[in-house]
Amino acid sequence: MLKSNGMRAKKSFGQNFLIDKSVLAAFLEAVSVTAKDTILEAGAGTGIITAELVKLAKGVTAVELDKDLIPILKTNLKNFSNVQVIQANILNFLETYKTKIYKAVGAIPYNITSPLLHKLITLPNPPQSITLIIQQEVAEKICASPPKASYLSNFVSLYGTAKIIKKIKPSSFNPKPSINSAVIHIEKNEAVFHNLTLKMWEKFLHKGFSQPRKMLVNIFKKEIFVKSDVSPFARAQELTLKDWEKIYNLIVGRTSQNG
Repeated sequence: MLKSNGMRAKKSFGQNFLIDKSVLAAFLEAVSVTAKDTILEAGAGTGIITAELVKLAKGVTAVELDKDLIPILKTNLKNFSNVQVIQANILNFLETYKTKIYKAVGAIPYNITSPLLHKLITLPNPPQSITLIIQQEVAEKICASPPKASYLSNFVSLYGTAKIIKKIKPSSFNPKPSINSAVIHIEKNEAVFHNLTLKMWEKFLHKGFSQPRKMLVNIFKKEIFVKSDVSPFARAQELTLKDWEKIYNLIVGRTSQNG
């Protein structure tokens, strides 16, 4: 598609275009698109995924940063009236996206995985689910559990349940990336939000995982562990989400009382 238009994938944009139909099928199945769904796609590229989404969804907003791909994207989608193509940085676009009920998807540049997840999860209108093609190593960190939990796994867990749907070899893309990839699906769980403020939770977790090799008693005050019944000698990756919530609630409670 790019060659026929005299173009090449741009390394500066992290472009690796999906060419494997089995991966596309697994991706679409994970999204579980219905005729009632509104889809927000990040990194639409030439429209390989978009062209399938528009056949299934009520409407699709396809966001692509590379202005040179927009004419190709529009040409490939010209027969569909339920799609809107936007040339924008997805991280900036989300600031103005006001749709309340939608699913977020995308085969994204891997260097925006963490910023995109943070942005989507902390929005006033977070998506019902998030389905992405990302670096396999990062997908594994997101899905990790104690004793190998990560900052990302705990942050994402407050939003929903993450699962690796399919691991992907470099040959599934053109050009081939130097690393393995994965389809990851995160289903929003309304019950896990509780009364936690996500921005505060994000800052708290950053502190907790700031020195992963050190015992937590070296990061938080010892009295916190007495009250929380969490071992002060544990390390960040060993704690469950419930453990982190106990510590967080004690710190926030103490801060509000002192304030």
